[in-house]
Amino acid sequence: MLRVVMMTSGEEVLSLSETSLEDLAKAGKDHARGLKEHLALLTGHTRFRQRLLRGDDILSDSTKLDSPSVLHLVLLSFCPPDDSHLLEFAAALAVDNANVVEAFLQIPCDPNLSLNVGITFLSMASQHGSLNAAKLLLEARADISKPDSHAGRMPLHWACARGHAELVRCLLESRADASRAWSHGEMRLTPLHLASATGHTEASQVLIDADAAIDSAAHSTGVTPLWSACVAGQVATARLLIEAGADVNKSTLDGTTPLIVASKENQVEVVRLLIRFKADKDHVAASGLSALHVASTLGHVDVLHSLLTIGADIEAASPMGARPLHMACVAGHMEAVRLLIRQRANPHHADRQGVTPLMTACCTGRADLAQLLVQAGADSNHGTMVQGNRTDIFPLHVACYNGDAEIAQVLVNGRADLTASTSQGLTPMDIARAHEHHNVTELLEAAQERPRRRRRVKGPP
Repeated sequence: MLRVVMMTSGEEVLSLSETSLEDLAKAGKDHARGLKEHLALLTGHTRFRQRLLRGDDILSDSTKLDSPSVLHLVLLSFCPPDDSHLLEFAAALAVDNANVVEAFLQIPCDPNLSLNVGITFLSMASQHGSLNAAKLLLEARADISKPDSHAGRMPLHWACARGHAELVRCLLESRADASRAWSHGEMRLTPLHLASATGHTEASQVLIDADAAIDSAAHSTGVTPLWSACVAGQVATARLLIEAGADVNKSTLDGTTPLIVASKENQVEVVRLLIRFKADKDHVAASGLSALHVASTLGHVDVLHSLLTIGADIEAASPMGARPLHMACVAGHMEAVRLLIRQRANPHHADRQGVTPLMTACCTGRADLAQLLVQAGADSNHGTMVQGNRTDIFPLHVACYNGDAEIAQVLVNGRADLTASTSQGLTPMDIARAHEHHNVTELLEAAQERPRRRRRVKGPP
């Protein structure tokens, strides 16, 4: 029989029969360490804080158990480490040096202390993917839910953000909360948010298998793990989440869906993935803008092409009445304008202020866009309604005011009315002369002279 008694009181803690010792031997636990692990369940103190003595000798962990025998148990208090020990321990955690970690815990040192930077020991191991060190700390009963004093992250957050899948699995098996959020500014990010945003597919799969909430929304923003993956262009992770049941149309609180944010960030492959999984191509955010509006504004031609291929509404109007073609013209994206025209965007549509894409091109001095629009049939004589229903100004007036001879020539070639007047009665020529734009004045005079010459030309005798 093997008896274990408290060194101080002599109270018996454990008594093992020969049969029990044989069972320990079969389990490979017939040594001092195995006995300490068993005693940890009885005393609540981990093996690191136990010392077993036979007489005056302290047993090493590898010492074989024999019977009959009486062993004395001593339970140690934690010893505060000095700075040099902490530095050595931090280095060991970073490189997963299990021997140094074991020796540190055997001092014994409190596994729930933090390094000088405020990060806990377990978070440090999780950050670096140090699986063996993490297992030792967990055995020493490191608090799996203790946040860092500086960043506020818990060990599982670090492991997920760095993509250490095996460590994620280890922490979850030790009952880490797969859906516990980390507060980051206004957002509360779950482990799945972090793994998804950083494209760690294997870690994401481990979390999904552990029933992590797939569509959990970050507190005050509504950002989901799928949204996080899409904005970062993490195609594989986005696919994994969708196949696991993530809602492709779940939006943030401002109505921005994964498709809209992927379009904004020019994440072409993510856009195509979302399209394959039937994302709502015409969903409008609280701003009144769809994915097509966003892509047009930013000139993301490949995204535009993907959206137009599946029939996204090319004439969808913003709250101000602007169509995608307007927005591409305002931002001056030539290739986007060319693509929209090729896909039959209507160049005549005016926004709520009566501004057409052609007027926009004239106001921004983009002769190339004006030429493209005129060639597509844009009306050079469509005026802007700025006073009720009254036409106040035409594209040619704008070109004359700006002294832009190149745009004026494009408009004249597009049969702009040389005599059209503003509500104040000013013609293009009046405006050009008033601002002393002589090159534009000469161009207009030449254009006015051409019809007269044609009228004077007689037919053959």
